[in-house]
Parts: sequence; C-alpha cells; structure tokens
Amino acid sequence: MSGLRWWLTSLSLLVAGAVNRVPRFARVLSNRLPPAANRPWQQQLGKGARLLADNKDALAVRLALIRRAEISIDAQYYQWRGDTSGKLLLAALLSAADKGVQVRMLIDDVHTEDDPLIARLNVHANVAIRLFNPFGSRVLTPITRPLEWLWDFSRANHRMHNKALIVDGEAVVLGGRNVGDEYFGLHPRRNFLDMDVLAVGDIAQEVAEAFDLFYNAEWSVPVSQLITLRPLRREARQAFKKLNAFWDQPHCQALLDSLPKNVLEKPLVSAEMQVLYDLPSKVHPLRKSHRKMGSHTALALAREARNTRHKLTVVSPYLVPSNEILAQMGMLEGSGVETHILTNSLAANDVVLAHTGYAAQREAMLSADIALSELAVDAELPGGKESGSLSGLHAKLISYDDHRFFVGTFNLDPRSIFINTEMGLLIDSPELAAQLQQLLTPYISGSQSWQPTFCGQKLVWRRQIAGQVWTESTEPQATVWRRFMAHVLSWLPVRSQL
Repeated sequence: MSGLRWWLTSLSLLVAGAVNRVPRFARVLSNRLPPAANRPWQQQLGKGARLLADNKDALAVRLALIRRAEISIDAQYYQWRGDTSGKLLLAALLSAADKGVQVRMLIDDVHTEDDPLIARLNVHANVAIRLFNPFGSRVLTPITRPLEWLWDFSRANHRMHNKALIVDGEAVVLGGRNVGDEYFGLHPRRNFLDMDVLAVGDIAQEVAEAFDLFYNAEWSVPVSQLITLRPLRREARQAFKKLNAFWDQPHCQALLDSLPKNVLEKPLVSAEMQVLYDLPSKVHPLRKSHRKMGSHTALALAREARNTRHKLTVVSPYLVPSNEILAQMGMLEGSGVETHILTNSLAANDVVLAHTGYAAQREAMLSADIALSELAVDAELPGGKESGSLSGLHAKLISYDDHRFFVGTFNLDPRSIFINTEMGLLIDSPELAAQLQQLLTPYISGSQSWQPTFCGQKLVWRRQIAGQVWTESTEPQATVWRRFMAHVLSWLPVRSQL
C-alpha cells in the first residue's frame, strides 16, 4: 500500500471511529437553583426589560450581572470565542464560581474544536460545562471535522443557535449576540449591529426552564466525556491563574475603564414577555416533522405576522425567504400592511453564500412593494466600533404594529426554520417598541443603509448622505472579487441549507 493511500485509509478509519453521535455515559440530571425568596434583583432593579443596542453597554451589562451573581449563572451560547471579551467573561465566571456561585455553561460544539480552556475551567467544583451535539472527532480537527461533516451530515448539520445568560433565576440577557469581540464593537476587522434584551422578573424562570431542557437533553454531553487532558488539575490551576492575570492586563483594564458605568441602574420598562424556543429534538436527523411544519419559534412568529394590521418590520442579517413567505408578505401588503425589511448588503454580509439566497428573491420582494434596506459596510454602530473596521448586521428582530416585537436568534431563512434550534423573547410594550423603531430608523430609512429599487427595468441602489443622494448600479461598496464570488456561489443548489 502506498504511503498516501495508507494515510488516507488511516484518516478515514479515524473519522469513522470518531463519529459517535452521543457518547455513552451515566447521565446525571442538573436542575436550576431557585431564586432567593426575597427576590433581591427585583427589589433593586424592579421588573421589566430594556434594549441593549449599544455594543459596549451589552458587554458591560453581562460583566455586571456576573459580578453581582449570588446563587447561579446559566450561560447558553452558539459560539464563545477565546478573544478579549470571551476571556474577560470567562474570568468573571471563574471569579463568581470562586465565590460559590453555581455556573453551568452549554455551548454548541460547532466552533469549540478541542478547546483545552473549556476542559480546564470545567474542573472547577462550581463549574459544569456541556457541549451540544458534539462531534466525535477531537484530534486533528482541522482535517477530521470537515470529513465528519461529510460522513455524518444529517446529524452534524443541526446546531443549537440559542443565546441566553441567566443570573440567579431573576435576570436574563437574551438576543442575537454570541460571545466574541465582533459582537461588542471590539474587533479590528468587522463588527456587528446587534440587539439583546435585559429582562428582570418571572420571565427569567421561563428562560431557565428552557435552559434545563437543553442542558439535560440527550444531545448535551459533559466536557469531561469529550476532552481529556493530563495532568488535568495542574493545568486547570495554571489556566485559572492565567485567566485572573488576563483580567489585570493593561489592554483589558483600558477596555474595562472605557465601558459604560452603572449599567444596571438604568430604568427598566414594564412589559409583557413570552419566551419562544424550539425543542432540542429538532436536531434529531431522523425526525422529519420539523422540515414539514417548521419550528415552534417560526410558527409562533408566523401567527404574529398574520395578526399584523398596519406595519411589519423585519430585521434579518441572513434573509432567504421562501415562496410561501413571499406570498404571505404579499397578502399583508395587499391588506394595507406596510412591510419593511433590513438585511445585509453584499459588502456587509459576513457570509457571501447566504447573500446569494437573498439576491435571488430581491426583485420579487420589490415587486411585492416590500421596502428593502441593505446595511452599508461603513455604517455607524451604537456604542462605536474599532477604527477602520467594517460593519455588518447580526440583529434578529421582528416588529408588529409598533407595539409588539421579537428579539432573539431567528433569521428569516430555511436554516432557522428547519435546521437549527432558535429562541427569543416576544415582548408587548408600546414604549420599548417605540425605542426600537427609533434605533432602527437610521438603518431602515436613513443614511446607514442602501435602498435597492427599480429604475425602469433595472435594479439600482440609492443612499442619502448629508442631503445628497448616491446611486449605484451594482452591489454597492462590494469589491469585484466579492461580486464574482457571489455570482459563482449562486449556482450551488444549497438554498435549503442557507
């Protein structure tokens, strides 16, 4: 056998052996701790919610919540990067655990690779970390992960897209942000316009129930069953020291000094809230029902849209509407409902392939009198961004009649409807809805976006800056190479996966 054939055969056997859908282990149920009887968070902050549109504010609120935790912290995220913001939040969690706070983390395995820091943090007596829908391949991951995707695509393709931080069973941050510098305006190359909600009150217990459901699902596996390091405890102690030292580094101190102060003292707005979430079983490769009827989240949002009477506003960074959704929007327009959609321009989209699904339906949406706006790559972001970095849209929002709106992880695309688990808050509050519309106005009808429209039979993009109207006949601000890639990728038959 030739050397190359031997290596390919060995690698194939390695991947085949690694593809173990869920490792067998003695399952131990883990339930949330009840909030304190005197409800200290509600006594101090009141009950209600507020929007977290400002990127720096969103980071400061997370840090402040973790620092003030007394009982428990549950964190559920699609992605947790090991960059500056990710390590700062991990260091804050470690400090809370040192004080006796129970910390549970549930992270989708799609971005973890074989992260030793996660394994070391999991050694702490008050920290328990599980990975959702884990990959079997834990070695040579740059090679074996892509092969496992091909080998076990029907299972690996379904991911947990949820994002929530629950503190002491009373306060929750839920919305579109993952944990990473680009979600807090700190990335040197690309930063996102995003949105979370800080909510205090009984809604936190509803989100905590959803967390327990996912944390104890058959698809959630303790890190200790997946990542092994030796000698683990000595390495863990060294990792704890490094995390604490990281907190004290000059660039971290400078960042902390620049964050907004007293972020938990800002007033909350009274609101009726309901948590929407898909069941963990949505990832099961053999259960086809979701592919036919859509997710729990999608069905609830569709019902809200059908009840809209005046105005529907959709913010979706990855926008791939089906013909059925277009027909429903057309019916709403026909009944007098104004429909506005904000999505990424080609230049601002961090996933060029996703843009091709939107571009294929763009003219149909315009023909249905749907008002489209595409975020400009140089758009200003609430809270600012790193100098010279590009802007992108990552917020997922739907506003119904300017008094009821959804904030969460749901994109208007097939992946959110049929493939990934999603969650969010459905909020009824005219005051918060008005704040949301005020925040969105510069991006939907102002200078921060391009508005595609017809000029005769041609598609053009217009943008008004300082009273002057700019017009482009091709995808604005996109390089020739990016436009070429979008054209080539549009030939791929992958619409159902976008």
